Amino acid sequence: MVKDDKVKIAFVWSNIKKPIGGAEYFLIDVLEYIRSLKIANITISVYDIAYGLSLIKELNNYDVVVMHSLNDVLPIIPLTNTSIMLDIHSPDWLWYFREKAYGIKPRPETLVKRLWIKTIGRKIYCRVLNSFDYNIFSIICKKTFLVPNFIDTGLFRPTKNKLDDFTIIVRYNPSFKGGLTFL
Repeated sequence: MVKDDKVKIAFVWSNIKKPIGGAEYFLIDVLEYIRSLKIANITISVYDIAYGLSLIKELNNYDVVVMHSLNDVLPIIPLTNTSIMLDIHSPDWLWYFREKAYGIKPRPETLVKRLWIKTIGRKIYCRVLNSFDYNIFSIICKKTFLVPNFIDTGLFRPTKNKLDDFTIIVRYNPSFKGGLTFL
C-alpha cells in the first residue's frame, strides 16, 4: 500500500443508533477504537442492513466490507466485488453446536443457510467468538479469525472471595424449548 492511499472500510450492521444487543455494542467499540488511532488514511462508513440490495453499488467502492452475520446480508455477498469479513457474532449461528452436543436437528431454514454459507464461503473471511465455531468455519471460509469478545476488567471483575459452591443460571434449558435451568 502506498503511503497516500486511503483504505476504505464499510460496516454493514443492524441499526447501531439504537443498539439492542452485543453485536451493536461490539461495533460501536470497534469504531471508537479505530477513531482513537487517528490514522489519516482510513475512511470508515457504516450502513444499516435495512438498505438491502441498494447497498451493492455502494459496497463495491470499498476495499473491505465487514458484515454482521444477519440473514439479510447473505444474498448481498456474491454480488459484491470486494473483500468481505463476515462477523459471526452470534455463537452457534448455524446450530452446529446444538446438533452436535444435544442432537437437536436444525430447522429447514438453518439448513438452507448452511448450504449458502458453504457455497459462498471461499469468497469470505470470517470472525468467530469461540473455538467450536472456529473449527467449523475454518473449513468453510477463505480464512477464519478467532477474536473473542473482550471483557473490560476495569468494569467486570470479582468483588468478593470465591465461594466453594455456586449457581449457574442458563438463559434457556438444554432442550432449547425456553425457560430457565438452574445447575
